[in-house]
Amino acid sequence: MGRYKYFREKNTEISTTIDAKLSNAQSIKEIEKALASENYDSQEVSKIIEYLANLAAIDTLRFKINLNESFLLRKFVDLKKNEILELAKEKSKKIENVPLEVINTYKALDFDIQSKVYSYINENPKSRLLPKLDYENILSVLRKFYHLYNWQIIEKEDIKSKEQLKYYATLMNNWINGKPINAIINDSISRTETIRLKRGEEIIAFDRRNPVHVNHLIDDALFTIEKVLTFIFEKYFNHYHKCLCSILGEDNAGSNWSTFLEYGTKIPMEIGLQNLGLSRHTAHNIASNSELNVFVEISTTGEVTNIDKDRILNRLSRNSIEFNEIELLL
Repeated sequence: MGRYKYFREKNTEISTTIDAKLSNAQSIKEIEKALASENYDSQEVSKIIEYLANLAAIDTLRFKINLNESFLLRKFVDLKKNEILELAKEKSKKIENVPLEVINTYKALDFDIQSKVYSYINENPKSRLLPKLDYENILSVLRKFYHLYNWQIIEKEDIKSKEQLKYYATLMNNWINGKPINAIINDSISRTETIRLKRGEEIIAFDRRNPVHVNHLIDDALFTIEKVLTFIFEKYFNHYHKCLCSILGEDNAGSNWSTFLEYGTKIPMEIGLQNLGLSRHTAHNIASNSELNVFVEISTTGEVTNIDKDRILNRLSRNSIEFNEIELLL
């Protein structure tokens, strides 16, 4: 029973990461520094400190009448940290032009960037809608976002240069158009001429017969899809679309590219089937097969309203991935 002692202690308190930070004098100083410095380098402290500094500023807008309504600001009031409260109010001025519904969704995003993006869209909203999805437009938008969202500084670890956006645009175009992972990897292998196996090492000729080179390329492609496309890019496209919705209304805000990045397709039926639990692979193979997709009914909003499971299973091999997924999940 000794290992359960923690749970039998009546006075035991389970504190959150935020509670721990707010109970630490050094963390309080770091929050104050993050609020005070115009040229503050977010690399110097943890993301939680950066987040708390932003949240404090946002809460001064949300709870103007009574700061004690904010859990975070109440902590500073109790600690008699009036200087932090004043710094938070001053920082909040940077985002006074941005609706709270946008700011609240993206609390960790730099305030100067939020204000710049919102002002850019608000100048001429209809002309700022995202264009038709193809390689040239994807590359053009990524180049715009590179400067608009300050990627050269904020995302410098993963987006090392503007030139690299050509590779990301190719990968994104293939991914959104439903190209299978193995086909994307094969394309990369056929196009790649040089490779750097480790950071700091020299760039060498890519050898397609060398399994070390091929495995490195595969790992790099999978990492890029998971980290850059479906995490970094998705986050920024989501924010951009949120700004458009705030200004134009959801019905007039155009397509949200982050949705296509999340699901790896722009086909509504594929997205709907993935929402039912099917993998991207199986959803694509059903939606793209005229003998199978006739048994799937989809609404105008992209939701699957009916699926004839038995008829689809009758047309699939019992040993296929698709058969096993559909039998198990639908």
